[in-house]
Amino acid sequence: MPFELVSAITEVVTIAAGRSIRDLAPLRRRHGPGRCRKCKGVVAVRLSGGHVRRAELHWYEAHYERLPDKVGTREGYVRVVDESGEDYLYPEGYFVAVEVPRRAERAFARRVRMRASNAPMQRPALARRR
Repeated sequence: MPFELVSAITEVVTIAAGRSIRDLAPLRRRHGPGRCRKCKGVVAVRLSGGHVRRAELHWYEAHYERLPDKVGTREGYVRVVDESGEDYLYPEGYFVAVEVPRRAERAFARRVRMRASNAPMQRPALARRR
């Protein structure tokens, strides 16, 4: 049944995080590792018949810290840190940049900054010679 969100999501609550998410394995296979959460909230939706109803909406979120990688960026990749502290390269198209409120930005800044555990992306010697 198709629907359209017609209000802001309110009463947002995290109902599961990390390993307590029942669908974690398929999420990781599809989207890669990340700090995953399952959330729920209340929203007004317009159903296909035009009726507006209040509904409880469930969704998954994954939060990643981006690390600088000039070569990776030039090649169309993003280096991100997963919940284990390891960093990986993924295609840029896998992510959406989100503006974070200042309060959340300060909370992230208080976290210990991660250093890249893997070397920055380098082109093989053969590819550099071409």
